[in-house]
Amino acid sequence: MFYDLFGKSVTPKFHDSKTTYGVSIYSKKIVLFLSEYLDIPIGRKASLKIPRAFSGNYLFFYFLRGLFDTDGCLTFKKRYRETPYYPTISISSIDKTLMEQVKTRLDNAGFKVNLFKDVKIKDKRFKKGYSRISRIELNGFNNLSRWMALIGTNHPKNVKKMNLFWKKNNSGGWI
Repeated sequence: MFYDLFGKSVTPKFHDSKTTYGVSIYSKKIVLFLSEYLDIPIGRKASLKIPRAFSGNYLFFYFLRGLFDTDGCLTFKKRYRETPYYPTISISSIDKTLMEQVKTRLDNAGFKVNLFKDVKIKDKRFKKGYSRISRIELNGFNNLSRWMALIGTNHPKNVKKMNLFWKKNNSGGWI
């Protein structure tokens, strides 16, 4: 399809020590066209937003899966009440506007979402020793079940966590 559109062949392959699978494009014209068409910034990602190409719910969920698989995390927190493990889905970004937009869209889709803005986290990569991020969290089994039904994940780490969790809890599927 890429060749039909742009007359250039691409070969998907692993990048970043086999943690990312994708294509590289060495054409300024194509990159500029795709950036403008999809409304995706080029360069440092200091000012992010949900691209207009993903404005519909159907496409937004694909965008969200990609965002989660790159900047998200699935954890099962230990609790000592009715269930020993409590699921939390989180996504972090340095851009709080993006996190606000994602929260609003998820709220509208029926999720219960918490937003934490300008959270100071330790980070040795910076001279100050910390950075500031914004993060959304979706807690609980209802959010997890809804997430997996509508959005899902393709990240092997998250798929492995889910399989292990459901195996340990002898569940036949999503709650």
